[in-house]
Amino acid sequence: MKQNVVIVLLVVCISAIDAQKTCKFGSPLPSVFCGRGPNHQDCPTGYFCNIDPLDKFAVCCPQELSLIEVTKPGTCPKPPPIGSCVEQCSSDKECPGGQKCCSNGCGHTCQTPIVRSQRTCPIPSGFGTCVEECSSNADCPRGRICCSNGCGHTCQ
Repeated sequence: MKQNVVIVLLVVCISAIDAQKTCKFGSPLPSVFCGRGPNHQDCPTGYFCNIDPLDKFAVCCPQELSLIEVTKPGTCPKPPPIGSCVEQCSSDKECPGGQKCCSNGCGHTCQTPIVRSQRTCPIPSGFGTCVEECSSNADCPRGRICCSNGCGHTCQ
């Protein structure tokens, strides 16, 4: 009987040690069972359920920071018709400072975003030139915004 207790205790200790090694980043959440079965709980935001293939453990592990989506403010500039086919980034988190990961017409590169201007468009007086110079602020040079001129849209 004493030998059976030692074996059970050893198996429990090994399982606890295995569970501690399950999270690549950080430690598992204590007392949250996210595995299969009736007592299943969903992991909270920022965690994922790591289930052992042999069901020895099922723990909520913290997500790697690089897996958490980061969206920086601003909008990407309108890409040119043809760009460099290089994949410098796949999300904003890979870009330095305030730069965003934007399409360059073929690939994706880190670019300075267009930050929404606090400027407002003047109210058109009468009819302006019927030309469509822009369809959004992204089409305009830095510091200018796309406004209706009474007939078309121009950068002002």
